[in-house]
Amino acid sequence: MKRWLCCIIFVVLFISGPSHALRVEIAPETINPIRHGLPTGVDETFAVDVWVREASDLLGFYFVIKYDPSVITVVKSDSDLLSDFLSSTGRIVEDETKEVDNIAGESTFMAYTIPPGGDSDREGPSGDGKLATITFNVESVNDSAVTFLEEMRWITDTTGSPLQPEWLGAEVRPKYHIAASAGGNGAIHPSDDMLVIPGANQTFTITPGDECYDIADIIVDSDSVGTGSSHTFTNVNENHAISASFAKKTYTVEVSATEGGTISPSDSVPMTCGQDKTFTITPAACHEIKSIKVDASSVMRDVEIDENGTGTYMFEDVRNSHTIEADFERVSHIITASSGAHGTIDPSGEVSVECGSEPVFTITSDDCYQIADVTVDDADDQTEVVSVKADVEIDADIGIYTFKPVIEDQEIEATFSPIVYTMEITTGEGGSVKIMLDDEEKAEVPGGYSGTVEMNCGSEPAIVITPDGCYEIAELKVNDIVQEIELDGDVGTYPPQRMIENQIITASFAVKTYSVTVTQADSVTIEPSGTIHLECGSEPVFTITPVPLPPEDGYKIRDVKVDETSVMEDVTTEDWVVTYTFLPVTQDYTIEAISVKTHHITASAGENGAIEPFGDVFAADGDNQTFTITPD
Repeated sequence: MKRWLCCIIFVVLFISGPSHALRVEIAPETINPIRHGLPTGVDETFAVDVWVREASDLLGFYFVIKYDPSVITVVKSDSDLLSDFLSSTGRIVEDETKEVDNIAGESTFMAYTIPPGGDSDREGPSGDGKLATITFNVESVNDSAVTFLEEMRWITDTTGSPLQPEWLGAEVRPKYHIAASAGGNGAIHPSDDMLVIPGANQTFTITPGDECYDIADIIVDSDSVGTGSSHTFTNVNENHAISASFAKKTYTVEVSATEGGTISPSDSVPMTCGQDKTFTITPAACHEIKSIKVDASSVMRDVEIDENGTGTYMFEDVRNSHTIEADFERVSHIITASSGAHGTIDPSGEVSVECGSEPVFTITSDDCYQIADVTVDDADDQTEVVSVKADVEIDADIGIYTFKPVIEDQEIEATFSPIVYTMEITTGEGGSVKIMLDDEEKAEVPGGYSGTVEMNCGSEPAIVITPDGCYEIAELKVNDIVQEIELDGDVGTYPPQRMIENQIITASFAVKTYSVTVTQADSVTIEPSGTIHLECGSEPVFTITPVPLPPEDGYKIRDVKVDETSVMEDVTTEDWVVTYTFLPVTQDYTIEAISVKTHHITASAGENGAIEPFGDVFAADGDNQTFTITPD
């Protein structure tokens, strides 16, 4: 036979003297012999305790209890009757009595104490204490009153004075236990340990804690009974247990993205009710987010896009399944193309190009200009520009620049500069060369030297060749080709020619040559004779000899003429032979001599005087000859 321990508390409120009142009470008022978690209580035992409250100098007690023996009976064993409270002050228990009559349903309980060793002053216990323990056997699952027999009850102090307690009975009412529990995030009502009378029905209502939870399962006596919102136990005839568990509602977010980017997380994303979830929308290279739709409606204004073009969208407090879709489009960038003066860039202005493309720009310089530089903004630092001229394919006056794959807005600028040609000038001995541009002298290279001058393409310099004295222009070569020049006197001019290439200019000079033409007359010889060619500046000497020479029938030179002008003052005569030396020759000349026959005059003087000229004097035919005679 199993034993249960239940507590029947008899509270004995008594008056010890005028200041106390005793009360004996079986509490709780209803005693359930069926214990939670165990089978039906027939043939099982349960124990109850009898307590006294606010006792003072307790001596002993005596009471008879009444009960329905068809429901419960008192177990006759004495091992669990008296507690230690009555002897707790050292008094000795006497006459502990337990008389059981389960036929009549009456049992008697009694005990009292005496002082130890004749110590008559030893008081009994005071306060609260357990008097006795009574064990019952359950005969049937039914009701029974447990009462104190009115005429067979008393309690006294050590003076032997009977007290006047109030005696309260109890009721044995069997009830089945239904243990009701709920997991987190929900409730079951009623909850905890429910007591249900046999044969009754009991309904439990199961409620999730909030709209984010569903009933996951209801377990009754270890078996699932589904997920209904209530469960009713009918005709209860045993203990039961019911428990409810709850689970957060789950939803899915179906994720899709067009070509050109991704959404993370992707595919079908599970979420729980009330959850927040951030989705990252990442465009592929050269793409950007075109639209984000949730449940087919745009949410672009709720999308946060960072400087890299990556977007984030947060589902907050999810209460339903959703769809999210991202649409991407290819990015276009603007290339701003400009050119300086004297050339063009094509295309120009703001040119829209697809990201990742490699657009081609054609740079054309005007006539006589060239591409000076091509700059683009630095892809890493757009505050800086870098030259890409080295990457420009140049053919004549056209340049082609191809961008690397474009990933951002950029600028390109072409500038131009005049084409500059050189004139390499070599001047031979005997003159100089000047380069004139619009009446302005740009360079002069003297004879025997070389020099270089730069000229812009398209300019029209003139070449002026000036020979030194006694020199004349031999030839002018431009790039090894002899050129015709315009002469103004000795000065030659190569008229302005448009500069379209580098030039090598060579000017050479020659010493001028002149002729002296000798006219021979009778009775005269001039050497050299004929026509004599002489370099300019030379001083030729001519010897004029009369033929025959005096004194015999001779001739003498009467006059020498150069260009028909007499130069007799400039001649020298020795032995009838005349010599004439030209001044430096600077032109053509003629020379002629005139001779006349001579007559011989002999002049002499006696002593004491003189005659001049003296001796043989030859006078030309027709000339006058004067003599001076001087006495001593």
